[in-house]
Amino acid sequence: MKARTVRMFYVMLFCFTQFLSTRVGAVDPACQEPPTETGSCRALIPITVFKNGQCVKVIWGGCEETKNKFESMADCKEKCLK
Repeated sequence: MKARTVRMFYVMLFCFTQFLSTRVGAVDPACQEPPTETGSCRALIPITVFKNGQCVKVIWGGCEETKNKFESMADCKEKCLK
């Protein structure tokens, strides 16, 4: 009986982790790109990027752009966190 309980625990744990992996993380392809860095340009443009699993505000210099750049925190969360 104990082996069956342990096996059931691992099955449930596997199912739960599969569920979480479909719910948490980037959904928009832009969220999976490297975040836009400050770069070598001198503009001081406040933007939001998706970095390390969360949306963070950064100052962008205006160059070396990727698609991982959002106008607002709400826009980033809507596209990258579901």
